[in-house]
Amino acid sequence: DFYPIDNTFTEEKAFRNGLLHYTYTLPSNLIPKYRERNDPALRMDPYNGIYFYRCNTEQPPTDNIDFRRALAHAINQEAIVEFITKGDQIPAYGFTPPTEGGYIPPRAIEHDPEKARQFLREAGYGDGSEVPEFTIILNTSESHKSIAVTIQDMWKKTLGIEKVRIENQEWKVYQQTVLDMNYDVARAGWIGDYIDPTTFLGILRGGDSNNNTGWSNPEFDELFAESFHARDRRARYDMLRQAEALLL
Repeated sequence: DFYPIDNTFTEEKAFRNGLLHYTYTLPSNLIPKYRERNDPALRMDPYNGIYFYRCNTEQPPTDNIDFRRALAHAINQEAIVEFITKGDQIPAYGFTPPTEGGYIPPRAIEHDPEKARQFLREAGYGDGSEVPEFTIILNTSESHKSIAVTIQDMWKKTLGIEKVRIENQEWKVYQQTVLDMNYDVARAGWIGDYIDPTTFLGILRGGDSNNNTGWSNPEFDELFAESFHARDRRARYDMLRQAEALLL
């Protein structure tokens, strides 16, 4: 039997009490406790996935590429992994994860407060107080909320942006909100269907049903399509790395 449990603390308790034989969800603040007692039930295994925020590129303020870059460079990925998620996640500096086949994504999005403030000025804002209110939406989850609150604080401290709301939505409502593009910033994730960068880059092609950002770039789409006809793996990865750099 499979049990749909929304609350991770409830799920962890059910597992400890023997009501569940298996769970891959654990509240981040309990991970150190499992580690301290060397609990054999805890397994930390990598998987082919990414966690990211979608930005709606069809409405302000997130329609401005410099503003989006300001937000990106104000986020400290290392701090989130070390102090919030605590599960040996790997900080992302591109969009795709590296692959066993040798693909290394561009290192384009690093925590850089000065660069973030520069992009904010280039977006037309003297400081963060001038940025209009916008909202991060997420499907209801304590872990998603913790990350969102942390990012909200990073944007406030680095850029001076005060008016960022966080809105929890039930899963079906959240999905429809994203599909309708009735959002500013939306929590997102993607698990690879296979071990290759195309399983991630493909969702941001123009017109792809999983895009849901309004972003498109003909050169990106062309490089993506041409990569399937490359003469060898190195040439193919070069094309995909160029495409990913355009995305970032």
